[in-house]
Parts: sequence; C-alpha cells; structure tokens
Amino acid sequence: LMDLRMSYVWLPNIMEVSGLQLTVEGDQAYDYAVTRVKNEEKSTESNTSYDLTIQNAGGKAIDYTNYQGFYKKLIALAVLSSDETAYTQEPVLRVEYSYFSGGEADVLEFCPVEGQDRYAAVLNGQFNGLVRKSDVDALTALIPTLDQNQSVE
Repeated sequence: LMDLRMSYVWLPNIMEVSGLQLTVEGDQAYDYAVTRVKNEEKSTESNTSYDLTIQNAGGKAIDYTNYQGFYKKLIALAVLSSDETAYTQEPVLRVEYSYFSGGEADVLEFCPVEGQDRYAAVLNGQFNGLVRKSDVDALTALIPTLDQNQSVE
C-alpha cells in the first residue's frame, strides 16, 4: 500500500499558501502572512507568475529565500510507515496552512508515539503516517531562526 501513495505527509504548493501558522509545544506560536503580487515580466497569457512577500506576526519582513528554505524542509518530511499506532493527542508541532483560494485551512499535527522515536503525522484529524522524531525536532528548532529572518539552510 505504501508504494501507491506519496511518501510525504502533505505537499501544498508554496505559491498557493497565504498563511502558515506554527505552534510548538502548544504555546509557542509563530505566524507568517504571505502576500502575492503578479509579476508582469514573468507572467504569460497562459501562466501567471507571482512574487511573494512574507511577514511574521511581529510585522517583520521575512526574506523569501529564508521562508522557501524552511518551507522545503517542512514539506520534505517523509512518511516511514502507514501502520497506525497509538499516539498522544497533544502535538509537539501544529502547522496550519491557509490558502489564497479562500478554501478551508489544512491542519497538520505531529504527535508523539510512546516508546518510539517517531511522531504520528495527523492531517486534518486523520492519521497520515509515522515520521522520524529527529526530522520534526530539527525542523522545530529552525522556527526561531526563520522568525529572525535568518537562513535555515
């Protein structure tokens, strides 16, 4: 069954995401508002190209390169197994994606699995797979760096 599905948890296109809300350990909140402006030079009649600007919750501008680097790491979290197992309901990391289309937000949570070095990835309330604890912890450690508009590479 794993061969029939993507090995990633969730892959929303960065150009479609209007906001990214990250909550670490239930009380550390980081919010990134994204604005997109049509790039007239790069756009064609059949393909619209956008430039993105990002601000954190404090109103500080976040360089697109830094944001993109973090975003790539976020969507690159790989599913190791789809075997559902018991996990705690308190996520260590909660990610909420808002979209320019105005559609319903998607919520991705990473919840500890007792006795394992894995987290359960829960997408919109449904178990999605197991991911490496070390990968999620490394990503979580990068959030303050991004919030200070520093490179996460």
